[in-house]
Amino acid sequence: YLLHFWMLVGGDSAASIRTPSAIFGLLTVFLTHRLARDLYSGREAIIAATLVALSAIQVWYSQEARTYAMFVTLTLLSCLSFVRALEYESVSASRLRRLAWRIGWVFSTTALLYSHLYGVFTFMAQCLAYIFVRRDRQSGPGPRLAIGLAAVVVALFLPWTSIVVGWTFKVSGGFWIGPFGPSMILVAYRDLFGSILLTAPIGLLAAWSLKSSERWKSVLLASASLGP
Repeated sequence: YLLHFWMLVGGDSAASIRTPSAIFGLLTVFLTHRLARDLYSGREAIIAATLVALSAIQVWYSQEARTYAMFVTLTLLSCLSFVRALEYESVSASRLRRLAWRIGWVFSTTALLYSHLYGVFTFMAQCLAYIFVRRDRQSGPGPRLAIGLAAVVVALFLPWTSIVVGWTFKVSGGFWIGPFGPSMILVAYRDLFGSILLTAPIGLLAAWSLKSSERWKSVLLASASLGP
């Protein structure tokens, strides 16, 4: 739908229909920096943004007239809103600011689910991270408020469920992607990291980060990236 309205303004040339993906690609680098800075520090934020900017698969999808670049941008925006909603709940932030990030999380997560069904993995990762937050430091929005916000997201996505059911039956009847297996996992992360040699070291670093005193951060990032 977004591309349809974009073409009404910018035309249907190859450059025009690929421009939104390029814009989302730039936003992905920016949001990666913001999210990493909020979770860790400025140094990690620069490293993360640089890796994303140089990622071959990220550059590839930033040139395609498809939804994948937007999907990644919305994933990061949802996670950033989630993190700030948690952090502002534990500091002396204004009520308006806390409300703004809660609403931002609801709408960015809903848009994420509409952009691609794999958005449900990010949604589930955030739910899991919230459980760790409440267990480890007893902060963040209370359970009733958290469940209420999650329920709003689900309610906003309900109109799309009939489409999801239709897709499910189509997939069960045959799909263009072959049967899932371990080799597909390796190929996916090889494409993501740029080399199969980098997959193991990055995986070990991710596992080591689980020793952090704030495990919810690692749980959020690991679950969101490993889910799909």
